Amino acid sequence: MSTFVYETLFGECIQCPAPAPHLSAFLEQLGALVSDPTTGENDVEAFLFSGISSLAIIFKDVAPSGIGDHPIARVVKDLLRRKHMACTNPAEPPGGELNVSLGHDRNMVFRVSALTELRDKQRSSGNIIMGQLVGWQRILVLSGVGGSDRLFALVPGHEYNDKVRLGPFFVHGPYRIADKDNNPARACLKWNLLAPW
Repeated sequence: MSTFVYETLFGECIQCPAPAPHLSAFLEQLGALVSDPTTGENDVEAFLFSGISSLAIIFKDVAPSGIGDHPIARVVKDLLRRKHMACTNPAEPPGGELNVSLGHDRNMVFRVSALTELRDKQRSSGNIIMGQLVGWQRILVLSGVGGSDRLFALVPGHEYNDKVRLGPFFVHGPYRIADKDNNPARACLKWNLLAPW
């Protein structure tokens, strides 16, 4: 049996049994897009999720919380991290301050993933945490009630926005919604593959 070997941006060696030929071809195409300086993060993500059925087959026997640790998921995350680093322009101003309320309450969940720390964190009640995000470039939000998850990708914007909310949870501030997925299975899979980058 052949082995698939991949070295991450940070030097970690990922090894697993070689994936099926169609998935190997998919990973090669994804790697080529990541290396192409004319493509952006949205191009790479669009391609990645056009092959969601290929990825879903690999993860069909993996619990949603374990997808992020799967070797192929770790490869995909590393490729996305490489593209993010290549596309991030240090001269671009980061997004403005966002006020967020996240956590879980009863059967609701609201999770936020960003490459920045939550500032001025405080517990408002029970499992609800509030704070501010500053210096961010892109944020993922997974929200849902009783397993009906939705995923939002937020990018800096000029207008105040408060459209991403669920019960006591919210993201308020200058952002725009770059992408939204209302399919619960796809939203969960995307979250586990993309967050944290």
